[in-house]
Amino acid sequence: MSNTAKDIVNKALALLASPPVGHFDPESDEFPDTVAGQTIAGFYDWSVEEAQSMYSWQELLMESSVQAEGQRDSWGRNVFPYMQEIPDVLRVLGVRTVGEEEHPSLYSVIQPTDSNVSYEISGGKIFSWNNVESLQVSYIGKELDPSKWSPELSRVVIYTLASNSAFSITQNGDLSMMLFQKLQEVVLPMAQFMQAGSRTSVPLNPQQTGFVIPPQGLSTPGGQPQE
Repeated sequence: MSNTAKDIVNKALALLASPPVGHFDPESDEFPDTVAGQTIAGFYDWSVEEAQSMYSWQELLMESSVQAEGQRDSWGRNVFPYMQEIPDVLRVLGVRTVGEEEHPSLYSVIQPTDSNVSYEISGGKIFSWNNVESLQVSYIGKELDPSKWSPELSRVVIYTLASNSAFSITQNGDLSMMLFQKLQEVVLPMAQFMQAGSRTSVPLNPQQTGFVIPPQGLSTPGGQPQE
């Protein structure tokens, strides 16, 4: 069953021992019908953005081609205004040039963070010495529709929303800290580990992807190395 924004809010409220709301839709400005619901609604948008920025979630990995501006910068570098051409970008992961005769090895796995050009990001633009007209940008894109989120991302959003709003709703500092610690030490690492393990058909140790360190006590695929 797909989640809705109301489902996400109600699951976060359940962690705060608060009653569920009857309606909530941030796209249509349909606000909750309870005091706690109205409070948590104020944390919703930026909690979603915070959770989505934490990791390269599979469902948020995107690629887009960015064209160079007509003029170079004062150093003579090509300028690619990626934030103008990709308005939903949360974080750039990698920058590449893609040639027509590029044939990667069948046994190689291109990660989203892979780059084959030298570049610098500043002021919402990519600066590169490479004399090319376009660059392929891998990035994390913002997605507001909860029905498109994986179970892992949904759990992280729920705990992020609950921990961000806990003190405002309950005035309980211990609960707020407990939810934050569980998010950072259990929920987020486990979600990252689960996503990294199924990112590609090639068996990879998640520690080697550059994205995640498995939670303590959780074995990696292939078992533990023999001493």
